Amino acid sequence: MRSYLFDSFALLCWLQEEEGFKLVDRFILDAQAGKVNLYLSIINLGEIYYRIAKVAGLKTARNVLEKIRFLPLRIISASDNLVMKAAELKARYPIAYADAFALATALEHQAVIITGDPEFRVIKEKFEIIWIRSYNE
Repeated sequence: MRSYLFDSFALLCWLQEEEGFKLVDRFILDAQAGKVNLYLSIINLGEIYYRIAKVAGLKTARNVLEKIRFLPLRIISASDNLVMKAAELKARYPIAYADAFALATALEHQAVIITGDPEFRVIKEKFEIIWIRSYNE
C-alpha cells in the first residue's frame, strides 16, 4: 500500500478549505477506504496547533486538534533518531525546522510528501512530492 505524508501546510489548507483542499480531501477519503497510509509528524501537528491558537485562540485550536485526531492518519512521534535525521536535513537544506521533520518522517516511512508549501521547492528533485497548489517557477 502506498504511503503519504501531510505537512502542516496541506492540513491547514484542508482545514481552511483553501486552494488545493480537494486534493487533500481525496487522500483522506482514500485512507478511510484503506487504499493508502497517511502520516503526520507530531512536530507538524504542533505547528498546526500553535498557528490556529495564535489566529483563532486556544479553544478553536483544541477543537481542530480533536478533529485531526479522528482523521485516518498516523501521527508519528519524534524519536531520538527522527530528531537527529531532521537536524541533518535542516543542516543540509534551507528549510524550516518543522519541514525537516516532515522530510525525516517521510523518509522513515517511505512516504510521498503532500504539500503546497513553496519552501519545499528547494528539495523537489530529491524527494517525491505531490503539490496541492501550482507555482510559477
